[in-house]
Amino acid sequence: MPDFQYFDGVPPVFADDSLDHFAVLKRLGETTLIRVQGKDSSRAVFVSTLQHGNEDSGWRVLRDFLKRPPKDYPWDLYFMIGNVPAALWGNRYERRVVPPEGEDMNRCWDVAETTPLKKTAGAILRFLKTKNLIASLDIHNTTGVNPPFVVVTEEDPDRIQIASHLSGVGIFSPLTGCLTTAMGKFCLAFTMECGQRMLESSKKAAEQALQTFLKIFAKGPRPAVEKKPVKIYKDLIRVLIPKGFPIGVEGAKENETPGPRDFLIPKGLDLYNFRKLPAGTVVGRLRSPEVSFPFLMKEDGSEKDVASDYFYQEGVTIKSKVPFTPVMMSLSERAIHIDCFFYLGEDSKTVS
Repeated sequence: MPDFQYFDGVPPVFADDSLDHFAVLKRLGETTLIRVQGKDSSRAVFVSTLQHGNEDSGWRVLRDFLKRPPKDYPWDLYFMIGNVPAALWGNRYERRVVPPEGEDMNRCWDVAETTPLKKTAGAILRFLKTKNLIASLDIHNTTGVNPPFVVVTEEDPDRIQIASHLSGVGIFSPLTGCLTTAMGKFCLAFTMECGQRMLESSKKAAEQALQTFLKIFAKGPRPAVEKKPVKIYKDLIRVLIPKGFPIGVEGAKENETPGPRDFLIPKGLDLYNFRKLPAGTVVGRLRSPEVSFPFLMKEDGSEKDVASDYFYQEGVTIKSKVPFTPVMMSLSERAIHIDCFFYLGEDSKTVS
């Protein structure tokens, strides 16, 4: 049996002011789907959050929103609270996935259901496909320092124009296994990345995104919206570092795992996310010249490693060969090994 629970109506625990957001999460205990009935149940809008257990902003906003859910929204609303077990592991919102090497929930959608989490995702997706969804919003935090930005997985004009109201910066990233990629096949789907976890500014970004999204789609399935410019980065390439390759940050007092570091990232390098960096930028240093070149990069649809087209080794230093824009760069060893070091963007297109 897929491991999630369904509530037709908001559970009373959400309105209990004696419980903070984490205490409510403990009461839920597992992946949760909640329906809030609207005026017309022939269509629905979907919002999800906490696919990664350490990304708290969307969940905090959603808990507050569901304390007093709307009674007159035009359509039914469905809300998913994703990887609750990961969020509850250890200290508050400490783990992205369930340790030691649990799955990334946001790689489990519309793929072969070979694991319990993939089966859960598959069951939820099949359920949502029966609800005549018009739109989906998946709320996240980023591990590194990033401005709030929107993610789209389809390039049609309607989608891009609506995305511009969520953020003036976005990326086109149709990653296999991601919820927004799966949802985008049958409704208008967006991911909102709201900045780093546990920050009030990130919570405010999530709150603004939720309010904007619900306001737009209250107008109908293909709402007309004012044109706004949005800078979209596309043709992104993931810069991977193999699992087991010890990573640290220069000047850090301690690392996420014990032992010597084979690769050190310059402190503060993630401050340059979404900024174009020149050729010759230092992106890391190896423990010794004998340590193997750490990057692996494959363009979509190709098995060829293209890392040497973009980066090179000079002694112990790894530098960029060409100008590039880092997107979603992380300095966290765990996050890098679960996902990637960063996405490389070569250029962007401003749509207005």
